Order: sequence, then structure tokens, then C-alpha cells
Amino acid sequence: MTVDLDATSLTVDRSATRYRVGGARREVPLPAPGAPERVIELLVDRSIVEIIVDGTTAFTARTFFAEGPVSVSLSARGGEVAVLSGESSLYSP
Repeated sequence: MTVDLDATSLTVDRSATRYRVGGARREVPLPAPGAPERVIELLVDRSIVEIIVDGTTAFTARTFFAEGPVSVSLSARGGEVAVLSGESSLYSP
């Protein structure tokens, strides 16, 4: 799954996941940023990805990743990414 964030929109490409109902690629508009940087919260589990931008815009997508480890990577084009905090946990029912 690929997430692309620019000044005006958030685009999610789910073509690499097993769930593409509603289309593999989805885009939502974002309000103008109130600061020079965006604050992004990313919550990932086996079936749901939730992205919260600047505490005001939430995007939730069904995903169903393949079996095995799920990894998250961050990158930037024309700027930099600063990770201020991170947390990972394994859920076992």
C-alpha cells in the first residue's frame, strides 16, 4: 500500500493489498495546512489502515495485507520526514 500526501490531497493506493472494493486508488482533499509541516498519525493492523492528518482529517481503508510481517516506511520528495514518535505492538487474542 502506498500513501502519498501533498499540500492539497491524500492519495492511498491499495493495489498491493487483497482488498480493493471501492477502487484500488482513493484520494481525499485536505484543508490548507495551519503550519509549515503536516502531522500524520498512522494506525495499521491486518485489515484496517487509518491515517489522521493534522488531527482534523481522518481516512480509513480496509486493506487485508498478505500473511507475514507488515512494514511501514516513510519517504519525502522535495523535503524531509521527521519521525517524532513511534510505537509498535503485537496483538494476540
